[in-house]
Amino acid sequence: MSINIRDANDECIKSFKAEAKRKGLTQAQAFESAVKAWLLSEDTAKLPLKEDPAWKLLEKPLDFGIETDATKVDDLIYGD
Repeated sequence: MSINIRDANDECIKSFKAEAKRKGLTQAQAFESAVKAWLLSEDTAKLPLKEDPAWKLLEKPLDFGIETDATKVDDLIYGD
């Protein structure tokens, strides 16, 4: 599909083209990547807190089977 974008900021377009070239992407690939990232950020911002993957990790942390010792944390943070 071909698209034309009117009234776009010239500096923005130049920067976009230069970054696509630097990354070895076609402009179509760079545009698609940018749109996907934008849509993802929009969807993520609308997620209710209880559905956020990071929040779910806080509710039920993963157990990696490594014993930890946090007894000295307060001393390190607040001093003796």
